[in-house]
Amino acid sequence: MSAGPAAVLEAGRVLAAELPASTIESIALILEALPPASVESAIRSTVANQHYRAMAVEFFRVWRREASEVLGQSLALGLRIAAHCHAVADDKQRLDLVWTGPDMGLAYRHTQPALLDLINRAKRRLTVVSYVVYKVPIVITAVAEAARRGVDVRLVVEDAEASDGKVAFNALASLGPEVAAHAKVFVWPADKRPADGAGHHGSLHAKCAVADRDWLLISSANLTEYAFTLNMELGVLVRGGALPARVDDYVSALIDNRTLERILA
Repeated sequence: MSAGPAAVLEAGRVLAAELPASTIESIALILEALPPASVESAIRSTVANQHYRAMAVEFFRVWRREASEVLGQSLALGLRIAAHCHAVADDKQRLDLVWTGPDMGLAYRHTQPALLDLINRAKRRLTVVSYVVYKVPIVITAVAEAARRGVDVRLVVEDAEASDGKVAFNALASLGPEVAAHAKVFVWPADKRPADGAGHHGSLHAKCAVADRDWLLISSANLTEYAFTLNMELGVLVRGGALPARVDDYVSALIDNRTLERILA
């Protein structure tokens, strides 16, 4: 494939991935109905969002510069196909970056709202794994509300005693009496952990949350005030696909073979 058509294909792919379906359809209608000389002006007057408008205009210019022999009707069909393929793939799995840190003016989801969204969406089962739990009343309230609405809540936390002093806070106490009473809280006992020749045990250092085997947050952030406000933390929010269920199944297997043991309030 020559550089010209390839450039148009790439520009169309980016456009279909970034713009809402309604905006793609508006652009496709313009390409079908108007001669090339009128398309850019029509895009500028039709697409209200400045960022989307700039991307659409750039797509038009790439088309006219690199593949002007392609008819507008053909381009419109190609855009619709690309948008449909993106929507189908998006339904199967979607990935978003999740950050805590200095605001750089870039588009990303913040860690705490992303976690709260996941917790609030849970209808059947919520699994949360964290190394440290400390001073997160908003998250604890959301978890308690999930338990009250009948969600099977499983919390896997590091045990202060089993951590050999690495964790100073009692996670069960930090979770509060309501969560401790209505959720299932698990720890990794010291006698179930691998150790090196000097007797140093492994740590429960994973941080993740799964809702209904369909939403998964993997993050460097613990369930702490600093992780949500002061630290620089990075994670990935996964919606759909096979990964959320695989993580949920792994935790279930750890519970079933008693690698993780439930503690009672």
